Amino acid sequence: MNWSVMEKVWHLKSPGSTMKTLNLGTIKEQKIPLPPLEEQKVIAKILRSQDAEIANNERYKESLQRLKRGLTQDLLSGTVRTTNTNIEVPEEIAKYG
Repeated sequence: MNWSVMEKVWHLKSPGSTMKTLNLGTIKEQKIPLPPLEEQKVIAKILRSQDAEIANNERYKESLQRLKRGLTQDLLSGTVRTTNTNIEVPEEIAKYG
């Protein structure tokens, strides 16, 4: 879709000289091309998959943050004492700093 063309159409159809407005009637009468239904379904499936991946990553991040807070609290309160400074940090945790 060529947005500059749509912007020109909406600019011409929007009333007002100083403050341009766009009313619902103008929006409703615009023809906006959509992909075929099958393509829309494929796009929707991809977007749902990406949304699920984002949600999983957010949950994982939150669990790591809770773990970090708990470990930090234990270390700072003296509940846990470490004398071994050669602690192996799993790579999946190390990448989060």
